Amino acid sequence: MLNHQLEDRLNQSQNLAMTPQMVVSLKVLALSGPDLASYLQELLLDNPVVELTHPDYARALDYSGITWAKNAAKDPTDIADPQNHDLYSYVEEQIRLMLPLGNCRQYALFIAGNLNPDGYLRMSTRELAQAIKVSEADLFPALRVVQQCDPAGIGARSLQECLYLQALRRFGASHLLTQILQYHWDALKSPSPSRLAKTLKLTNQRALEILQDLRLLQPKPGAAFGPGAPVMTGYPDIQMSCRPKGEVAVEVLKDSQPSLSYVPEYKRLSKTAQDPAVTDFLAQSLKQARWVQKALRERQSTLQTVGSLMVVRQRGYCCQNEPLLPLTVKEMSQTLGFHESTIRRAIADKILICPRGFLPLSSLLCEPATFDHSVSVAMIKDCIQCMIRGEDPAHPLSDAAIAHQLEKRGVWVARRTVAKYRQELGLLAAHQRRQQRDLGWRQPK
Repeated sequence: MLNHQLEDRLNQSQNLAMTPQMVVSLKVLALSGPDLASYLQELLLDNPVVELTHPDYARALDYSGITWAKNAAKDPTDIADPQNHDLYSYVEEQIRLMLPLGNCRQYALFIAGNLNPDGYLRMSTRELAQAIKVSEADLFPALRVVQQCDPAGIGARSLQECLYLQALRRFGASHLLTQILQYHWDALKSPSPSRLAKTLKLTNQRALEILQDLRLLQPKPGAAFGPGAPVMTGYPDIQMSCRPKGEVAVEVLKDSQPSLSYVPEYKRLSKTAQDPAVTDFLAQSLKQARWVQKALRERQSTLQTVGSLMVVRQRGYCCQNEPLLPLTVKEMSQTLGFHESTIRRAIADKILICPRGFLPLSSLLCEPATFDHSVSVAMIKDCIQCMIRGEDPAHPLSDAAIAHQLEKRGVWVARRTVAKYRQELGLLAAHQRRQQRDLGWRQPK
């Protein structure tokens, strides 16, 4: 375990000098997967006694993982200038150009009004159909129209569908990545080319090309139109799987944790060399290698401890799309006995693979919204979303009414705060929801 007490002493004494071993430990802990691979590659060039023994290390170094980036390569026409549009307005303009007046256009506009800030349709078609008193079959043509709008991938109901829609448009139905996204989604949950090649019986080169094509896709197509979740760039560090009875398994991925060993010849030479300069050089090189070996073990142990606490607390969010529970660095520091800066280093730039998809580990942090830390902002947003979904379409709830309902549940939130959270959820104001839903009610089934 990383010596987190060291950092307490550093805070208490500005004059305490850090030893080279301390510097190595703290640096290795804070590195992301790709940065760690680069760091070890540089070490190989500078230190002749070191060799990398991990069988997949070369592939991990050459392939930096799936990059989820807002500015992923795209055609200039893929997305509007977010400074001049919000997501709904941009999609609305396209729908009005694509469809004539009639039911399908009105249903498509209603669907567009229920997209979340990332461009996903989180309400089921059944819920949407019930809200405007039509059949699901009536909505499907409208949903297909929304999914044909730019940016590619909007209107998807899952990450798989989002990426599939983009691959279909970018590469075509016959492209291997498009087919994998449609029929072999589970094979892409590990970003290792060797594992993908083995699972689908591809060459390593072909598997690498598929993953490089995957990097061109955008998992949050609506993110450029407003504030969204943190951008993920790098190689996954931690994997989580959900088990029956609410249990979870957390594992630090070995592919992101290369291991070091010593070149046997140099180790023997350090004991037998006659030249003092050679002996001293090899002794210093071996000492540096031992520091890095220890730092790697401490990094893995710390990631396992910190990651396990975060994932266990937020298992509902990771496994079942429930809202985030309150969780802060300060609380984790008190629970684990680590210094806060140690936890921040452990979380920084680390990526989690879970049933929800690829997430920055830092996205599991959630500030409490109440003084007793019992309710998080995410939980309040979930309540607001549920209230609006279940409201009487003829009498949509105003922000003040929602605040009043929350107060009845013991959560005191100002009307302006409700409006802020509602806007962040991509939900329209009460009068706008009434206008949207009026379009649906007045149409024959």
